[in-house]
Amino acid sequence: SFYAFCIWIGLGVLGIIKMLNKYLPKIPRTVLAVVVTVVCLGIPALMAQQNWNDHDRSNRYTCRDFGQNYLASCKPNAIIFTMGDNDTFPLWYNQEVEGVGKDIRVCNLSYLQADWYIGQMKRAAYESQPLPISWETSDFAAGKNEVVEVDSLLPQLDVKTAMKFILSSDPQTKIQGMSFLPTNHLFLPVDAQQVIESGAMPVSRASEIIPQIDFNIKRSISRSDLMIIEMLKENNWKRPVYFAISIGGDYLGLTDHFERTGMAYQILPVGVKGAGPGVNTDEMYTNMMTKFKYGNVADPKVYLDENTLNMCQSHRAMFAYLIGALIDKGETGRAKKALDYCDQVIPGTTVRHGYPSVQLAAYYYTLKEPAKGNVIMDAVAKDCVENIDWYLSLDANRQHGVSNELNQNLGILYQVLHICFQENQKPVLDKYTPRYEEYTKRFKM
Repeated sequence: SFYAFCIWIGLGVLGIIKMLNKYLPKIPRTVLAVVVTVVCLGIPALMAQQNWNDHDRSNRYTCRDFGQNYLASCKPNAIIFTMGDNDTFPLWYNQEVEGVGKDIRVCNLSYLQADWYIGQMKRAAYESQPLPISWETSDFAAGKNEVVEVDSLLPQLDVKTAMKFILSSDPQTKIQGMSFLPTNHLFLPVDAQQVIESGAMPVSRASEIIPQIDFNIKRSISRSDLMIIEMLKENNWKRPVYFAISIGGDYLGLTDHFERTGMAYQILPVGVKGAGPGVNTDEMYTNMMTKFKYGNVADPKVYLDENTLNMCQSHRAMFAYLIGALIDKGETGRAKKALDYCDQVIPGTTVRHGYPSVQLAAYYYTLKEPAKGNVIMDAVAKDCVENIDWYLSLDANRQHGVSNELNQNLGILYQVLHICFQENQKPVLDKYTPRYEEYTKRFKM
């Protein structure tokens, strides 16, 4: 589209020259062309003047630093699964240009469906050994095993047997010539001794190790998901394996076996069904407090765009998980340090407080520092009120279009007041309860 615009701009300049030449025929065409060019330069100059601030990347290092934070969340010689551009390309940049984390293998799940990418993963890169994939090239050739259908013929099957079944050339293991999986319940047996000997978990945590990891398979399974299961099987806990936190969702039912270490989840043979990810407080505290960099986001002169702000909120949310886990363990000293450090490196003055910050404020109340908590709650409530008032200023049709945002802000404001009521924080209650009551009357809540 930019090329098309350039063509039309060029034609427009020629048109202006011809028009002026018609009314001022005595001026040489060369002089006229120069004058028109100089005059037209005012247009990009105006665009630069108006848009410079939100295109200025001066002193902003978030892309580099946040990419390093993903790598810093991993142990040496690790494998980290990523998904999108923002959690993949900054990691590759850091490895290629900055020389950071070259022993860690970044594996993008969006590409892992492709045969060429699986082949690439089976080769060494930088200081990382090939990924543990036993499939032959013919097993993942284009058009083969791209999607494997599931048939519940068996109640369960271990992953080793399942992979042999899928890759078998026996016609009895096929449906209309295509591979299929004879169960929707796969499990990976766990050798506790191997887990300890490989260093995946310390001896002190031996009692937490579970006998097997279960995978939730639905009506079909993609080749990329099969590759993840294949790597976990072949790896046998020799290399640390992580998922970037930005992947989201209940990936193959593995979230109960995730442990947060910063901007990544490590897969470990621990966890209780339905409990969700745990927190490795020691590793996460060390990573976020001493290894992570925050891209200079605390500088008010640095412009932060929407994507950068979203990544800042993700880091802030990880601080909340860490602080909550520290409080649960009774480590209030480290929890206070992490709370204050979060406010220092991701301050509300540059990254507006949103819903994740409500929990941070609640932690300040728990740690007997209500003044700091009230500052955050006031900022969140103030934004909610301003947003709600603006939504209500719209006509009925436009209000309908922002109904989700309106309800979300009402919900956040309620949560702020609910927590402040429980903690008896009158400054916030007295300031915002009347406004909330106005809204409840208007919406008959």
